[in-house]
Amino acid sequence: MTEDRLQAACYQAANKYIPTTRGILYAIPNGAYLANKHQALKLIATGMLPGVADMTLDKANNTYSSLKIELKLKSGKQSPAQIQWEKIITTNGHKYIIAKTLSQFINSITDYLGLPQIILPQNLIDEYDNY
Repeated sequence: MTEDRLQAACYQAANKYIPTTRGILYAIPNGAYLANKHQALKLIATGMLPGVADMTLDKANNTYSSLKIELKLKSGKQSPAQIQWEKIITTNGHKYIIAKTLSQFINSITDYLGLPQIILPQNLIDEYDNY
């Protein structure tokens, strides 16, 4: 299992099982592979920030302005830049969560939106929760 594979499954599942997230749930390719130093410097100069969460749900609820989602594998830990960005973003009215499984990701979104919990098909749980 890789974080990219988990993220792809999370995005696809949200689109399928929580259709209200279409168009407002998206990835922030902050850690994308950079072909060269020039490209990296250009992206930093135009606003790329270290530590920014993997995904954003751009919808306010009764408490927060948006939901920021960091995806990690079960053994994964936040980097110092991610910890610092979490502090900044939560101080400014956004919710920040870390999801390590597909079920955590989906449940975090339904909780945030005040929707009923979704029970995922067993094959998805086996592949993306029990890795």
